[in-house]
Amino acid sequence: MVYLPPEEWFQTKDLQDYIVLSPTSSRIEKDMPVTTVRDILKSTKYKVVLVGHGKTATSISKNLHNEYNNLLDLTNKTTITQLANVIKKSRAVIAVDTGTMHFACAINKPVVSVFYECKESGFMHDSSMYKVKNITENQTAHNILNSVEEIIKESRKDA
Repeated sequence: MVYLPPEEWFQTKDLQDYIVLSPTSSRIEKDMPVTTVRDILKSTKYKVVLVGHGKTATSISKNLHNEYNNLLDLTNKTTITQLANVIKKSRAVIAVDTGTMHFACAINKPVVSVFYECKESGFMHDSSMYKVKNITENQTAHNILNSVEEIIKESRKDA
């Protein structure tokens, strides 16, 4: 089976070097604050593909609408197979504790997992087995983006 991204993907210029951001989950207390999402978008050197599904993801998407030149919003626009291709072609994934985080680990992408509520290791992926950095405190955009740089650098060494 060939995984194809949504049509918007092909119409976007210069999307060679991007990260995926999945800031929402099925539980609002596990979600990334919109201020942190904004700070990531303001501070990163990468294009950012925003993914997610549902009411909270839609709300964040609407809050960011057309504000950032480095944002491609695919909220509520991908199937699971399309999401797989978006993740597969990315440099890294930033995700809260959600299926996207686990999915990205399963396909061996570098992942920065951000935990806001659950800080128990049972939901975290083992960094000795996966390309993952788990952030359980001081979840600032600065720390998240530093972790992205570290994990991308480490994954280049492994390649």
